Amino acid sequence: MTVKKKCKVCKASKLRKSYHVDKHGRDGLKATCKACRLKKLKVYYDANKEKLREYARNHKEQRYEWLKQDRKLNPEKHKKRQQAFYKTHKRYLKKYYKEYYSSRPGYMTYIQANKVWRKHNRMPKWLTKEHKEEIYQWYKDCAELQWLSEERLVVDHIVPLNGKNVSGLHVPWNLQILTNSENSRKGNKF
Repeated sequence: MTVKKKCKVCKASKLRKSYHVDKHGRDGLKATCKACRLKKLKVYYDANKEKLREYARNHKEQRYEWLKQDRKLNPEKHKKRQQAFYKTHKRYLKKYYKEYYSSRPGYMTYIQANKVWRKHNRMPKWLTKEHKEEIYQWYKDCAELQWLSEERLVVDHIVPLNGKNVSGLHVPWNLQILTNSENSRKGNKF
């Protein structure tokens, strides 16, 4: 097996890793190198930009469904792809998330609380989008009111979720804002 192969377009002799795999090719590789293929695709994209964008818009749901299925069938491949993306874009992603969460006070606390209460079956599945927005508003208000208090503020459940006699749910009408010491004093009492 030869180490180099001649490109059909640029006529340059390049290493085998410079070619895309093609199971129908004689040697299992495309006839044109990656660089020439990229130039050809760029010319095609520039000539048909609107047509390709329209196609993408019309087939968006199908693409998401395919990605969802692919993620289920190949979880390891997907995980590796995510890790590689994070490594190459680490600095940008950290900056982006810092700006994203700083512009949304209380958002991370809200997300973490929802994960915990969903896990413990305390967040009912029948909650609507409006209910979830109300819950987020409680966490947002708690973060925004923090500057008024010398002590740390927390979102507390009026009816405790794991009480001895009564157990509540993680719903908007069961929330209140308390200081951390008041919340600790209250404990799991109703």
